[in-house]
Amino acid sequence: MDFQTIFRLTNKKPKDKAENGNILGIKLRKKQDRFSFVVRCLESYSNPKGHIASIMFPGVEFLNKQQEEAMDVWGDLLGGHGYQWKTPKSEEVLVKCSCPAFLFYGSEFYASQFGYHIDGNTENRPPVIRDPDGNRYLCKHLIRVYKYIEKISFDRLLKRFKMASENLQMASLEEDILPAIADYLPRIGVSPEESKEVIASIDNKNLEDVLEKYGILVSNVPNQFDKINDKENINSLLEKEILK
Repeated sequence: MDFQTIFRLTNKKPKDKAENGNILGIKLRKKQDRFSFVVRCLESYSNPKGHIASIMFPGVEFLNKQQEEAMDVWGDLLGGHGYQWKTPKSEEVLVKCSCPAFLFYGSEFYASQFGYHIDGNTENRPPVIRDPDGNRYLCKHLIRVYKYIEKISFDRLLKRFKMASENLQMASLEEDILPAIADYLPRIGVSPEESKEVIASIDNKNLEDVLEKYGILVSNVPNQFDKINDKENINSLLEKEILK
């Protein structure tokens, strides 16, 4: 399913919430078809640490370094600049967010059912209580990401991640990324001791490996942490206003 369609299927309430938020880029090295962000929404009940929202375009095969260089050549020959006519909003996408609402308010269910998120155990429980109207296809953090990329091309998006600019500020490892990871790990059953060790071990070189290992980033392969079985933790999260 393409990103624009998923956005259009999502109801108005999370879209309104997504208007009050900021977005920071996370520089990654492995996959140029994946883009990740720290997103903070500014309502009083929102988590001030923010959450990690990531999107991946597995069908866009030209987003590797060699093909990107070739694109620039062909773009010049055709009178354009790379693949500027290719827009992220119109391409098939996989999405994921580290926020509790993605899991508990329907987004992961719809993503699993319609194939725009790949997990190890397909979510088959419809969110009949938390999303009775069946239209929370995206959480507010992923909506904020969609609004950011809605009017730009892949060519421009890649350039913004490669160089610092006023159009996309990069997230700080210590101030932005680590707090979001530390907030997420307990929700997937990682012990306090392991969480502390993980956080202490992260640097810019191994960041992407850690994010992949614990299933924080969207991927085209299943991850063992995608399934949460801690019922006590789930129930406590559902009681919090932060999910609303």
